[in-house]
Amino acid sequence: MTKRKSGSQLTSKTLNSQPAAGVVVEIAVPLAPLDEAAYMSSHVEVRRLDVPQRTALRRLRNGLNAAGARLANTKFVESPADAVRWLLEQIAGG
Repeated sequence: MTKRKSGSQLTSKTLNSQPAAGVVVEIAVPLAPLDEAAYMSSHVEVRRLDVPQRTALRRLRNGLNAAGARLANTKFVESPADAVRWLLEQIAGG
């Protein structure tokens, strides 16, 4: 299930459990203004992902790796942590 924000409403779209290779998913991510004085964490700990979350993370990592995606430091996306870093870099650059 992918949540999409359209205006002030959230809608849902169900994707096939086994979509074709090379599928691209676009999501809208709401970002708040940055409070420069606020604490900014340098780490994230994610544990106990459920099956859909684990599956999505694996598919994300595999897709980025297959596409030859690189992090800002030029390292290829090779791990789930790299995939999360890549996502954050895309948000930071947007």
